[in-house]
Amino acid sequence: MSFRGGDFHPLDVHGDSLEIKVTFRLGAASRVGLALRRSPDGAEETRILYNDIIREVSIERQQSSLEADTQRDTHTALLAITAGEALTMHVFLDRSIVEVFVNERLCLTTRIYPTRADSLGVGLLAEGGTALIEKVDCWEMKGS
Repeated sequence: MSFRGGDFHPLDVHGDSLEIKVTFRLGAASRVGLALRRSPDGAEETRILYNDIIREVSIERQQSSLEADTQRDTHTALLAITAGEALTMHVFLDRSIVEVFVNERLCLTTRIYPTRADSLGVGLLAEGGTALIEKVDCWEMKGS
């Protein structure tokens, strides 16, 4: 499936305890990734993105919570994807913990604190052009 930059494409999964594995082909898109714990109106969400221009993976928390005192910084790490290499994000979401493994070479972990009960949406993101989704697998994890 291909999708255009600037579009949010919801996945048919909702929740706060999920495992998601998605494989992208960047195409012309400059940034691709996922939005997690997204409210229906998009006011609250956490973005995990790969920026092909600066070769960086980020977890953006600017909209992760509507609570004023919540940290809103971005966690980043450099990762070069070679020409023709697919980008695979393996994400574990356990309520307030987000952990992402990228191409089995990089791991980022952070905490988020969504305030809205309806912030359970998940979707794909692309910016700056078209991206191809090779595969998406999603699993709901059971709580203890």
